[in-house]
Amino acid sequence: MGVDATVRTPFQRAVVELRDHVAYYARLKYTVEPAGNDDLLSDLGDPARLAADQSALDAMRDFSLLRVIPPARSDGRPDQWRSVGRALLEPEAAGPETTASLSRVRSYAALGAAWRDGDRQRSTIK
Repeated sequence: MGVDATVRTPFQRAVVELRDHVAYYARLKYTVEPAGNDDLLSDLGDPARLAADQSALDAMRDFSLLRVIPPARSDGRPDQWRSVGRALLEPEAAGPETTASLSRVRSYAALGAAWRDGDRQRSTIK
């Protein structure tokens, strides 16, 4: 039970705004790689390590705000874009679609690794 928005004090409005921003940040941190895991690229090459991060991948699937993985087919609708977590946990189908989706995830992971390493050459999309 909270205070009605029309009668909140400036302090109460600021607290609600802060809560909203913290919640937004919490969701953003699950966008491209699992929170607390700085080596998604290596995990993608090792299915056992990836499986060990099941709860982190579930969080990426459930909380990510950005859908950065496009559909495998160019005729895909905009609402068919998926989060990294969903792409890893729920492959579109067996075959080329899954390979394309995982390739895109690897590309994002490689960009992140290059950026963290300060490698401007590898962190630039050409």
